[in-house]
Amino acid sequence: MRRVLILTAVLIALLTCASSAMAAEIPFQKVFSENINGNIAIAANGSVQCDATQAQCAEALYRKGKLLNNNDWAMQYVDIDEDPTSFSSSSSVLDLPVGARVLYAGLYWGGYTAHAGRGAVGLREGNGDYVSIKASELGTFGASGQAYGGSADVTDYVREHGRGTYWVSNIRTNVGNKDVHAGWSLVVAYANPADPPRNLSIFDGYLAVESGKASVTADVNGFLTPKTGPVRTAVGAVAWEGDLNLTGDQMLLNGRQLSNNANPANNVFNSSISTFGSFTNTRLPAYTNLFGVDADIFGADATYLPNNSSSAKVQVLTNSDRILLSTLTFATELYAPNLETRKDVNDLNGGAVEPGDVLEYVIETRNTGSDDAVDLVLTDDIPPHTAYIDGSAEATNGVAGEVRGIVKGWLGTGAAAHNGGTLAPGESASVTFRVRVDESAPDATHIPNTVNVVGTAPTIRSRMTNYSNTESVVVGKVGEDSTGGPDGDKSPDPVINSGETATGATSTTTSLGVTITPSKKRPRAGTRFTYTVRTVNTGADLSAEGVETCVPLPAQVVVTKTFGGVVKDGRVCWATGAITPGAVAGHRLQVRVSSFASGAVVIAPASAVADNAKRARAASRVVVPRDGITPFVPTPVTG
Repeated sequence: MRRVLILTAVLIALLTCASSAMAAEIPFQKVFSENINGNIAIAANGSVQCDATQAQCAEALYRKGKLLNNNDWAMQYVDIDEDPTSFSSSSSVLDLPVGARVLYAGLYWGGYTAHAGRGAVGLREGNGDYVSIKASELGTFGASGQAYGGSADVTDYVREHGRGTYWVSNIRTNVGNKDVHAGWSLVVAYANPADPPRNLSIFDGYLAVESGKASVTADVNGFLTPKTGPVRTAVGAVAWEGDLNLTGDQMLLNGRQLSNNANPANNVFNSSISTFGSFTNTRLPAYTNLFGVDADIFGADATYLPNNSSSAKVQVLTNSDRILLSTLTFATELYAPNLETRKDVNDLNGGAVEPGDVLEYVIETRNTGSDDAVDLVLTDDIPPHTAYIDGSAEATNGVAGEVRGIVKGWLGTGAAAHNGGTLAPGESASVTFRVRVDESAPDATHIPNTVNVVGTAPTIRSRMTNYSNTESVVVGKVGEDSTGGPDGDKSPDPVINSGETATGATSTTTSLGVTITPSKKRPRAGTRFTYTVRTVNTGADLSAEGVETCVPLPAQVVVTKTFGGVVKDGRVCWATGAITPGAVAGHRLQVRVSSFASGAVVIAPASAVADNAKRARAASRVVVPRDGITPFVPTPVTG
């Protein structure tokens, strides 16, 4: 796995017994750490089960009966994806919040075999095609070297596909034998403005924890817990070979045993996949006994990690079972500012938004965290298809103005033009500005807008970024007015949080609708993402004939894959043919953001037309971040 040490100086104390049999184990090290609004999610499942032809297997799958360990069964592959190319497959939902941005994703798998193909598995999201994932590191244990664990950095893949159901296939193990295991885990750190600021840290390796062998210990630092009030911490672990009927294994945070309803204090590695004591059931299959596969997240309070703490120690040990440890995760809330930003837009003359109308944007940022936010700066690109009204930018508790097509707000006490101020906990600041809709803006033009606010957490010396909701209005009337309601309805303009906008066009014979959805809402310059385009026949009776769906290419992106589309005249088009009433034709388009597009707003329109229906239009908007989030680099720790 690519080892990007974001915290460059970390003490990882690993006390291991040196022997030739263990020479292929992989020492634990920190592969990711950042202070940011966000969290860590784990999706996981097993790849083997007991022999379903045996009477007691049905009980054992759900942690009942006496034959509960993989030692008791000749294990069989799980394979439920209906894909003839796979011999094993299982799935789990990666439950990321809407709008979350993937920071790091690692895929881990393990089994028991010497097969030459154990270093590669298949990965897919949803019903797409499997991609081959090869282990960048492959650890083994024991004299035979058959117990193994593989790992790979899959950040780009998970960034592109986001939240959803992930499948992993073809994990090798010696099926037909007792005392073998197989399973996988997807460990993801993500940023999310709605989450509190946290320290997110991920360690991985491949180490055996056995009776008589010293514990595996990971030291975490580079954070500061709240000085007063609750301290909320989550510790996660992925491991192989932990048995349900063998006790004595423990996981400790600062010397105190972690446990919950699914994981007793003296048997935390008990073939379970759980979160805060509840078995995770968003898996296929959803058996609760994983026969040697563990992926669990534990909660901890201030009795484990007190107020004003700047370091923590996670330990794994056992006095009877054998644990093959793969991953440890740590997430704790910080003593830091928490910026919450909200944007609203109003059409000042009411009714539908028309060319020439004046729109007023109101943005409020509040610090709901525990520390000051300093050097606080708000940045908002002038919305597309509008022109800024000179002198309209105003601020409360700060200074605002327009700078080369961007509204800037320098907020907080002591703010001045080009210098952000300080926003103490509980304080807020706001910016208001106005734009005029272009006279040339045609009906169905979407005008989306998102703002970001950046400040510094002074105590932990880390930059913090917050993004507002996306406000979008639609120009004119296309069957519906700009508010999305019936003509004449003056309900508020919609908030479109998904990055997707859509309109419909109606004829006397049938009607079409089209949507275009980006897989990333904030793709970085130089990275790839995918547009999903869906064309639907919204009519009740007749097929739409001769349907063609097209996406004009934005200047800021380059096409890398069309999935059957044809590039012509600066557009990618798909000839769909006939679409029956209620049916949907789906298309994909992969693009790469230009390396020079930093700070750009990318508007991608889509249209669909049929021989017997009027054109349907839609548009999507993504924002290429202008600046990345600056990670905190701590003072080196020694000793």
